[in-house]
Amino acid sequence: MAGRKLVVGWRETAAELGGRYRAERDGRLVRRWQALWLLRQGKTVGETAGLVGVAERTVQEWVGWYRAGGLAEVARRRRGGLRRTIREPLTPEQLAALEQRARTVGFATVKQAIAWAADALGVRLTVEQMRRLFAKLRLRRKLPRPVSDRADPAAQAAWKGGAWRAP
Repeated sequence: MAGRKLVVGWRETAAELGGRYRAERDGRLVRRWQALWLLRQGKTVGETAGLVGVAERTVQEWVGWYRAGGLAEVARRRRGGLRRTIREPLTPEQLAALEQRARTVGFATVKQAIAWAADALGVRLTVEQMRRLFAKLRLRRKLPRPVSDRADPAAQAAWKGGAWRAP
């Protein structure tokens, strides 16, 4: 199915766009310059999107930016997504207290940590917030190491004590 012919008021030649594409070091912009270069060479939006690895709508958006302000506008734009800043639920002092408690006494469950934070710090946290804080502090669950049913604790203790040495 043939669509409308892409009409862009190009300000740069294909060689200039190709040179810019090859010289770029920012991964975000490399794809954009490559897409514009391919379009300037006569590729369709669908072909370009397939070669660059993005959706056709993304290529169309880049072309719209180019039409509005040239390469400067394409470079200025940032990706979408969460634009609001995440407000940290704990102050640095509270975070240090949580970390100190987790590393010394520990928490059996995330819910236990949430209850402790509510009592000791006066802050109500969700499960996801606490998990994110644990990940930020690089705290992980302590899991017991597997022990064989046939293991002999006395022999293991002697081995750790250095009783078994090669002659």
